[in-house]
Amino acid sequence: MQPQSSYPARALWLAFFAALVLHVGVVFAIRNYEHPMLWENGDIATEMLKGHGYNMNFAGPDAPTAWQAPGYPFELYFFESALGAHPLTFLLISLLQCILSSAMVFPVAWLACRWFGGRAAALSAWIVAIMPLYAWYCTRIHQPSDVMAIYPWALAGWFHSMESRKPTAALVTGLITGLGALFSPTMLAVFGIISGVLLVRALLGADWAAVRAVLIAGICTLLAITPWTVRNYRVFGRIIPIKDSFPKELWYGNNPNSTGTPFYADSEEAIQLPPFVLENYGKWTETQLMDTLAKQSFAYIATDKPAFVARTLKKILWLWTAVPRNLLRTRYGAEAVKYYWIHTGYWFLLLLGFFIALWKGLLRRFEVILSFTTIIAIYSIVYGLTIVGNARFRGEIEFLFIPVFAAASLAVFDQLNRRGLKVETPSSPSTAKSSKYAI
Repeated sequence: MQPQSSYPARALWLAFFAALVLHVGVVFAIRNYEHPMLWENGDIATEMLKGHGYNMNFAGPDAPTAWQAPGYPFELYFFESALGAHPLTFLLISLLQCILSSAMVFPVAWLACRWFGGRAAALSAWIVAIMPLYAWYCTRIHQPSDVMAIYPWALAGWFHSMESRKPTAALVTGLITGLGALFSPTMLAVFGIISGVLLVRALLGADWAAVRAVLIAGICTLLAITPWTVRNYRVFGRIIPIKDSFPKELWYGNNPNSTGTPFYADSEEAIQLPPFVLENYGKWTETQLMDTLAKQSFAYIATDKPAFVARTLKKILWLWTAVPRNLLRTRYGAEAVKYYWIHTGYWFLLLLGFFIALWKGLLRRFEVILSFTTIIAIYSIVYGLTIVGNARFRGEIEFLFIPVFAAASLAVFDQLNRRGLKVETPSSPSTAKSSKYAI
């Protein structure tokens, strides 16, 4: 299947409004905005509302933190400072998330049209519109919905900037990427590699306009996160680009009680951090605690390196397939268990589409190869080293599989359609004569 130039604008707008109606309907049906779980984002926003700054109670009372990326805590802070911490406030946040999630149809369809043609673009838009995960996270007062919404715009922006060579497009792409990184720092690694490859390719081709576009986008990305990096340096005395909680996640994935998720098997109980964290509450800084968690993790890894490799490979397998149900959270709504088969079911359909596309040779385009190899590598490393188990971990990048699934579906449909036509085509005079009188 060759990419086509036709861009199904009308179909995209219909898909956008259908998605918006569906997402808003789910928000009002679930009504999570009435009593939402705000997690660490809410704790930090509350501290800011009290005038304590960007703090939380991990290292000590009102202790400065870089535990969470700042994007969503500040979003909560701005809404709550303007409107108060009321159900109406959280409803407005959910409705904003509905709009952002629904608008994903545009960049995903743009990528699909660019790679596989107009029909794949239209089908991709409708798949985005009915994706269960996007509707679900519109109801959560948490960052996943924003991350999922920003990601495809950033990816499309990098390829559009390279194609158009326009400084304005590169500037906007950089700002979007930086904004996304302030919600999910993993984006920095993904787009750092993608931009690096694009830059080398442009340099080898002596395409100086493309080189300029990559540099502008890259500089704007760094400028977008620099104020937060400066804040972290002033607070902690070291360079922390966005957040510092990787050692904690590394420890969860590599300690004597590790299961691959934050939970024990067949238990509501979460794996607890080691005693020294509580013993030094209010005595150590957050960075001291994180440094010690990192040291303990590396020490445990060193005790049995083959076991570490096995653990890592197991988590990578689970990330790209499914985590066993008995290792998922069963408290606070237990959505991972409650909707396990919905999430697992559609994901395996996307995987099937990916392998069909691979088999049919649909994934030969440079941009497709670059996107998939980068994202699969980065996410496998990050979650192979740490923990899996939350749908949002992989959910951030599931959008990339949608255009491929659409292209594979259309390829299979076209092949079956061609076979059907061959069967119906008269093969002899007698067949043609009998078909003339067929009813």
